[in-house]
Amino acid sequence: MNFRISLLAFLLSLPILSIFSQTDFRNGSIVTLENDTITGFIDYLGPQDNSQKCMFRKSLTDSVVEYTPSTIKSYFFSNNKYFVSKGLIIDGQKQNVFLEYLVKGRINLFYLDDNTIIIEKENELLELNNNDLIIKKKSGLSYINPSPKFRGVLRYALMEAPSLNEEINSMDFYYVSFVKLVKEYHKIVCNDEGCIVFNRKKKQMNDSKWTVNFGGTMDYMYSFMSSKMNEINTTTPLNQVNTNTSAGTISPGIFVNFSQNSNSSFQIECRFEKLTYSYVSLTSIKLPVVYKYEFNRYAKTSPYFAVGTGISKVIKTTKNSLLNEYYNDEVGVWNSKIEESEYVSLNYFETLRLGIKHELKNKNALNVELRVDRSPTTIKYYFKNGSSVLTDYLAYNIALSVRYIIN
Repeated sequence: MNFRISLLAFLLSLPILSIFSQTDFRNGSIVTLENDTITGFIDYLGPQDNSQKCMFRKSLTDSVVEYTPSTIKSYFFSNNKYFVSKGLIIDGQKQNVFLEYLVKGRINLFYLDDNTIIIEKENELLELNNNDLIIKKKSGLSYINPSPKFRGVLRYALMEAPSLNEEINSMDFYYVSFVKLVKEYHKIVCNDEGCIVFNRKKKQMNDSKWTVNFGGTMDYMYSFMSSKMNEINTTTPLNQVNTNTSAGTISPGIFVNFSQNSNSSFQIECRFEKLTYSYVSLTSIKLPVVYKYEFNRYAKTSPYFAVGTGISKVIKTTKNSLLNEYYNDEVGVWNSKIEESEYVSLNYFETLRLGIKHELKNKNALNVELRVDRSPTTIKYYFKNGSSVLTDYLAYNIALSVRYIIN
């Protein structure tokens, strides 16, 4: 029961983990210092990271390359989000950063963060800042008031359109207001010259496609079952604890993985198993459904974990020569050999995995994985004296798995 509670809590935490750590590669392009445009996929980061770096890959199977504002001119997403490298004075020093285009025209409007908007006019960069002012009264009390300095910068930048001054004097510091103001400026100053307004909605973009990968797996597996036997059709209860173990066996399988360009993916598998216990050999087919999380999906080598559940179907049972055990009651009266066993053919199981993925030169990948499966099941034993015992087992399979993924 504790295992199930832990598994449920872990599954419920996965959406939170995905929110904070998954990548979000989208269709986009970079423009090099030589003005060459290279198309591929760009990781859509938050505003702060977007201004400092561009994580780019030519295809979803290529390695990720990190570009800075000093190594490329610009980058853009296919849905009209555009970032360009510019030099700003930050903390008294000139730094190159990626600024996000808001409006492109006779004057350009850029977004750096929620408190910093940049206007570019005739190659001059003017900073609009939302720094607060601390105003002290004679009484000693003080209060905070938004700085009006950005309004003076706006009046200077848009001096060719004095009719906008009244609107500037009453506006709040919000990028949407600045976009509207600059659009009005272009209408007044240059009717024959339009401007391009870019989209900067914060919601995640929806231009990525699901990818499907296939692969094969080969497991070396060790299994053991523990049980407490309960009597059926006998006159004396049995309290014998029974443990069965299986020697190491080879288990082949195939799988298909579904991913949307993120660290998270879902996997459906089909696995063939043959386990030999003390009393019975079981041949079964397992069908697990697994959630997989890679800590750095696009790195050449990445650790991962996986958790899931599935069903197991027994397709063949074979009685072993060791099926000669004797069971005695607590007073030593009842003594009978096991004659036959009946296995419940359909069971569910839970699986937990840890592994490492390594990308090969041909872009395919090799995984090495440690897996633990937990499966409750029931076996009914029949004795020569006509009695039968229903045994509830808890089976644990421990496997070392090698997986080959075709990308």
